[in-house]
Amino acid sequence: MWRILIYFLVNNKKCAVGLLLMLLANSTLQAQTDVDSLVVNAVNRIVTSYPKATLQDIYKSFFQERFGPGHIIPNEESAKQYLKKEIAQWHDVCPMTYEPTGLNGDYVRVGLGYVVKGLVPLDIFIDAFVRSANMAQGISLSQWTQEWQHITNVIDSMNIVLENYAVDKSRIDTLLSSGGYVMHHSQSYRDSYNPHYRIIKKEIFEKEIFPYINKSIDINHN
Repeated sequence: MWRILIYFLVNNKKCAVGLLLMLLANSTLQAQTDVDSLVVNAVNRIVTSYPKATLQDIYKSFFQERFGPGHIIPNEESAKQYLKKEIAQWHDVCPMTYEPTGLNGDYVRVGLGYVVKGLVPLDIFIDAFVRSANMAQGISLSQWTQEWQHITNVIDSMNIVLENYAVDKSRIDTLLSSGGYVMHHSQSYRDSYNPHYRIIKKEIFEKEIFPYINKSIDINHN
């Protein structure tokens, strides 16, 4: 294809420009198709794993990949004390799960159950969480609003049934138009799944947290 383009560049500039525009259009279309497929896969993963999930919970997953925890953690000790209080209150129901967020899983949700059971040391876990939070770059609100609009367009095309979909969609649109962007899990999700976890950057999780989890898996298998 590029040999043809070079030929036209030499012999017919108008045809070359047209062909170049066609190639660029096809490349853009393919990239958009790839993104749409990632959205479909991510949404299907969420609703399959969590049938009680709503659009609000789907939003949170995509948001977390873009923004991490959504705020900077200036004090590691305060983060540690808050986590310890959460564990003390909910230790019986803290999940032992890890899962990707959003499209590509740039951040990973790691259940506090791994800390409760002593599989991941508390200090290691806190350090990974704080560094992950402070690494979050995020994007502008206008960029995020455009991204979310495209995500909802893809979800609309999937014809899946989500409880209170229209209401949640309107609430999210209102939140974004008012300059906000952070949302909690839905009540139905909290009641059903006890989402006690922390968000950790993928590369930190793989290098520093997953080895502890994997070691515990190996021990249980042996």
